[in-house]
Amino acid sequence: MKTTIATVGALALAAAATFAQDKASESPAGPGKHASIEEVFKKLDANGDGVLSLDEFKASPLGKRDAAKAEEIYKKMDARADGKVTFEEFKAFRPTRSPEEIFKKLDANGDGVLSLDEFKASPLGKRDAAKAEEVFKAMDTNSDGKVTLEEFKAFRPTLSPERIFNRLDTNGDGVLSLDEFKASQWGRQNPAKAEAIFKRMDANADGKVTLEEFKAFRPQRGKRGGHDTNP
Repeated sequence: MKTTIATVGALALAAAATFAQDKASESPAGPGKHASIEEVFKKLDANGDGVLSLDEFKASPLGKRDAAKAEEIYKKMDARADGKVTFEEFKAFRPTRSPEEIFKKLDANGDGVLSLDEFKASPLGKRDAAKAEEVFKAMDTNSDGKVTLEEFKAFRPTLSPERIFNRLDTNGDGVLSLDEFKASQWGRQNPAKAEAIFKRMDANADGKVTLEEFKAFRPQRGKRGGHDTNP
């Protein structure tokens, strides 16, 4: 489980960041500014009841452009499938975008390669230019100062258990709840397996997973002796 998150982590985060940037740019916060996630949510929550309905989401610029796509995204955000999206669900949502889509978004001049300047203009680069440069150099395997789609797709970032844990811990209370774990991208894809893994991580069976339990967890792979094991 940790390996899967680590290998796709940067791409998933880039997808989420570019998606959030799309939503922010569709809800202007003023010249040269990007709206925060909170501001975007409030803008979409037309009746101010603290949750998003499907109709409210479809009334957004995305919904007006493509109602079917908006409905598809809404259903993915609605982790509890109760017909409404809370701010927590909205904030936790990590859309799936292909590496090609992310690369195209980052390739501002459309020349088929990423320059360092283009990568530093991404949400990651705007937050931490030094980190963006470090990641760019790691992706640029032939050190020619540009990143091709092939290099971008081949890149396998390493995320520490602490960073993964912090990103899963959406309310920042220092422990993972089952709901938080199931709200992850992987958990939404397979909630039953996510729950089974959560229970195995929860060594003292107190209904929450600490960082120590998360780091100590060693998932088994494959099937041996007729017993199912974790992916």
